[in-house]
Amino acid sequence: MNIFHWVIYAYFAYLFVLSCFVKYKMFNLLIAILGIFLLFKWLSDFRLCTVSYIEVKLRNVPIKDGYMYRFMDELVDFNKFSLKYILYIIVLFIILRNMYILKYK
Repeated sequence: MNIFHWVIYAYFAYLFVLSCFVKYKMFNLLIAILGIFLLFKWLSDFRLCTVSYIEVKLRNVPIKDGYMYRFMDELVDFNKFSLKYILYIIVLFIILRNMYILKYK
């Protein structure tokens, strides 16, 4: 994996953790939606992405050479990680925590 991708993933992890302590409704909603999207991608192993499809059509390159495809492909590959169930539980907890903040705070 590229070091740039690791920096982006670390930043998103920071935002996910931060969202449990921040009570800004739009931020909490965004993180909850992003968490649901990631869980869907990981659990279904769904590798198609409309944004990457548009990118490769605009650049006129094969799908494997698209920037978004490579980024999302590595992100979906987290479901092949040996501790993937712990990752699922952490993301699910963060989603539920953000939903709780949206409803009761």
